[in-house]
Amino acid sequence: MALAALPTLENHKERPEVSRALSGEPRSSMRWSATVHERLMYAAVPLRLPDGTIGAARLAVPLEEVDAAVRRLRELLGVALIVALVVAVIMSTVAAQWLSRPLRQMTETARRMSSGDLTVRTRIGGADQVAELARALDGLAAACHAPWAS
Repeated sequence: MALAALPTLENHKERPEVSRALSGEPRSSMRWSATVHERLMYAAVPLRLPDGTIGAARLAVPLEEVDAAVRRLRELLGVALIVALVVAVIMSTVAAQWLSRPLRQMTETARRMSSGDLTVRTRIGGADQVAELARALDGLAAACHAPWAS
């Protein structure tokens, strides 16, 4: 738009964001622009010029651009969520395997004991309930094996 057309433009001081900025408070709003015929987001901030004049600086951004940025952000968050979910599933699977290893070992030891091999031991150390159960299983096998050992 040429500078010559500037005097013919409507004064925007009554627009909500400009009016608020002129009273010293930053403001934004979204609406249809009759001038450029599209949805815009407006933001205005108060200005105090060196000579004491109070004014406002206003910026208008097509909502199409804002919508595109929001869409890109949602896509990025979606991808991040999927990646986080995959990592969580992998980590929980690894943790479950690691934590259940002593139980699988005790199950195998108990199977061997029930089929007659009373010399097998779990050899699970620690101070938790799983280790306590393993020691009890080892003690049971030792007690049952003792009469036959002589």
